[in-house]
Amino acid sequence: MGTSKPLLPLGPMTVIERLVDSVSRAGVDDIVVVTGHKADRLTPVLSGLPVRVAHNAGYDAGMFSSVRTGAAALDDHTKAFFILPADYPLVRSQVLNRLIEASREEDCLLIHPTCCGLRGHPPLLSGRLREPLLKARNDDILRDFLQRRVSGSGVGITNNEVELEVEVEDLTILLDMDAPEDFQRIRRFAAALDATAAKTTDERQPVPATATVIATALDRADSFPVEDAEYLLQLVEAPDRVVRHCRAVAAVAETLARALEPRPPSLDVDLVRTAGLLHDMARKHPRHAVLAERLLANLGFARLGAVVGAHMVQPHEQIGLSQITEEQLVYLADKLVADDELVGLEERKKRALQKWHGDPTSPQALETIESRMRGAHLILTKLETVLGRPLEEILPRQPHPST
Repeated sequence: MGTSKPLLPLGPMTVIERLVDSVSRAGVDDIVVVTGHKADRLTPVLSGLPVRVAHNAGYDAGMFSSVRTGAAALDDHTKAFFILPADYPLVRSQVLNRLIEASREEDCLLIHPTCCGLRGHPPLLSGRLREPLLKARNDDILRDFLQRRVSGSGVGITNNEVELEVEVEDLTILLDMDAPEDFQRIRRFAAALDATAAKTTDERQPVPATATVIATALDRADSFPVEDAEYLLQLVEAPDRVVRHCRAVAAVAETLARALEPRPPSLDVDLVRTAGLLHDMARKHPRHAVLAERLLANLGFARLGAVVGAHMVQPHEQIGLSQITEEQLVYLADKLVADDELVGLEERKKRALQKWHGDPTSPQALETIESRMRGAHLILTKLETVLGRPLEEILPRQPHPST
């Protein structure tokens, strides 16, 4: 990528400065940075940070040798420690705090942060794993080492809970940068996170000029490339059928938004398309709309998250609005599409009802379906009134994926 990963620029800071800032904000009082390749370039930056430096002269032996070097630099009485690679520069202090809290509540050897059920970085290791780490070989692999330790090795554990997963609802634990295109994507996400931080800074506190510039430049931060939305679907391992549905909903929603575009108040067409693509990103999980909203908000895209979060149940403040909003268009598009096919409201309702036929809880389910479809009909009526033509003249017979 042209330079050492820790020295790559991310907003007003380098990667290593951003990581140290997050760890410091989480209250970690002993931060060890392991240097290796091009250590001489990193040293001047580290000299101004609240860290200790441990140099791994044998860095060419692989990443695990750096893990062991860091473990050797820790105090013998360390209760727990994170292993945070520079490849994950967006991990937020809130994530680290969640893991620290979990370690105080559970006596575990190993705590993994998860997002949508997927394990990410950084793991939090009990201090009891430090000695086995120091005795391991440099050519070992961290994942394999940890698996062996939690699956039956004797390290003085008396309870059965040796490994814990903590759902943090935060995509930053999954975002790594192995390739140049990963770094460019992370730069875009970092800009959104920084803009959010700038906007939430207390007005009485001075805001760095760099943060102000970022906030100004990202007033429409919710509009990001389609390929980033597709990447997030892949990142959370959305099933193929869900991805196809999302693409179809995005195509319908975008078509509706473009038909309304010349009329005030103006709609953010990019926001509508992106929300359509991501509305079911967490479909495999309970309360998927709420979860998706939190995932996007925690990534710096609160407005996008609000539109995505409203695709199942329209917020009360949306119902009585005279104008058509981005939330309403994505909500309607989702009700017009079954799987990846544009079918219309009546057919979509019919298929939804068939799904619940014979279910003992169907009365409640039926009312839910009826309520959602009534909401969709209200939006559709408003849309056709504003445009002065029926839906059939606005939408293509078969939506095309917006990729």
